[in-house]
Amino acid sequence: MSEFDDRLSNTRFSRRQLLASSGAFAGVAAVTRIGGRSAAVALARGRAAGKTSTTLRYAESGSFATFNPWKQQPTEDDIANQLFSRLIYVDAGGTPVGDLAQSWKLNSRDTRMEIKLRAGLTWQDGRAVTAHDFVRMYGFLSDPKLKSDIGVQKMTGLLGPVSAVKALGNDTVLLELKEPVPYIMDILSYWYLVNFDDPADTDFLKHLPIGTGPYKMTRFNPSSGAYLKAFDGYHGGRPAVDNLVFDTFSSGTSLISDLQSGLVDGVLVTNYADMHSIAHSNRYYHTRAQTGVWDLMVNVAKPPFDKVAVRQALSYSLDRAQISKAAFFGYEKPVATPFYDPAATGYVSSLVNAQAFDLAKASRLLRSAGVTSLSMTFPVPVAYPAIQTLAEIWQADLAQIGITLEIQPVDSPLWESYITNPSTDVLIWNNGRCALDGAVFWSTQGNFIPGGADALGYVDPAVLELIDQGVRDVDVARRRAVYQQLNRAVVESAHCISIVTYSNTWAWSSRVRGESADLIGNLQLGGVRVQ
Repeated sequence: MSEFDDRLSNTRFSRRQLLASSGAFAGVAAVTRIGGRSAAVALARGRAAGKTSTTLRYAESGSFATFNPWKQQPTEDDIANQLFSRLIYVDAGGTPVGDLAQSWKLNSRDTRMEIKLRAGLTWQDGRAVTAHDFVRMYGFLSDPKLKSDIGVQKMTGLLGPVSAVKALGNDTVLLELKEPVPYIMDILSYWYLVNFDDPADTDFLKHLPIGTGPYKMTRFNPSSGAYLKAFDGYHGGRPAVDNLVFDTFSSGTSLISDLQSGLVDGVLVTNYADMHSIAHSNRYYHTRAQTGVWDLMVNVAKPPFDKVAVRQALSYSLDRAQISKAAFFGYEKPVATPFYDPAATGYVSSLVNAQAFDLAKASRLLRSAGVTSLSMTFPVPVAYPAIQTLAEIWQADLAQIGITLEIQPVDSPLWESYITNPSTDVLIWNNGRCALDGAVFWSTQGNFIPGGADALGYVDPAVLELIDQGVRDVDVARRRAVYQQLNRAVVESAHCISIVTYSNTWAWSSRVRGESADLIGNLQLGGVRVQ
């Protein structure tokens, strides 16, 4: 099993590349590593020989607050690809892969995209999947009953360039685009097929989610986790592993111990201090997908954080290099912008390490803003032990310039609630989609967007105008210039202060084979085997 590259490349697709790839999916199960008929046959033969069913136990810290794949919240990312499917997604190598789609093509003006569905697709409750399901799903974006749902808001932003979704019979989905969209594959990587039968339960917590993915949920316990069973009707062939168990724990400190004891077969690592214990053992291996940044959200609506100088002082007070070394053991890199990767549309090399640690400058900025004393509360998610260490480093440095930082450990649901709480001072958060096309980032990351659903009082009409310009413009050079301006605006505004990179890091028993991840860092277990 090879390790994922530390930096996942961001590949842009021309119309010629899209057309070239669209007819090559007769053997898509092998291409996507999702099960395959051979796996199903092998499993059937094994059972005939009297073998018992197989179970993979996977553990992560936090708790499930939603199973809606449109929301893409931290704890739920790794379960999305097990329950749900997409038309097309981009794999870790940057190649578009047909999931529910058999083939696709664009017209000569790149404004109409026809996507032909695979034959015999079914939902996990036995209903047939048709092109009309995608038309209905697109309608969720304009449903007044769903307008306050954060997942719907994110998807509305992503699908902004799409003017209509139509069904050409039962087997072909037509996307009509307002103009050519060079990042259409990035968009489709997030467009999971969902059905919101109950507008009051878009999180699928009252009723178990029904998807089209390789596994079907059979039971969910908020205090312990979720239980999944292989979906016999999965279009990639029945998975080789019969059962998946997603165990959740309030803290990530014991996850590696659970892996070493054999209690679980794989974990999402949140305590980097534990990685050394498996680094040189052939009984384990780890994989990584670097996807974004850990950043500090500042409540711009609350004095004195409404002053740019105060927010910049907070940025200069962060010893990113020490945080990278002590809290993340060098696995994450210190960065001052979410666009740290040269693949990012708005990449500016000089901004990657801007606002370097300088307590004297931070103190001068505070005085220039008339701030002589300041106390802040910092909610720290207990699911991420590294953040506790980050907070303690920052607390000690802030004390040197007269700022008191109260560290408040919280569980995942409470942590996530602070993003819309007007009493919040500062809040640590992790944002993805940083290396994708700028239009994808700026249409989905609400805490960076003025007036966004997750923004803490941040307002800037000039930034909104640049975001709109970047989405509409198709000229490569002009778009890059726009997103570079947005990059500078983020760093200078300091309303969301980047600290270090954010990765999905998984540790596995050597008995596990066949796991993978897509370009956006979501785990794929449809092709997994347990030896």
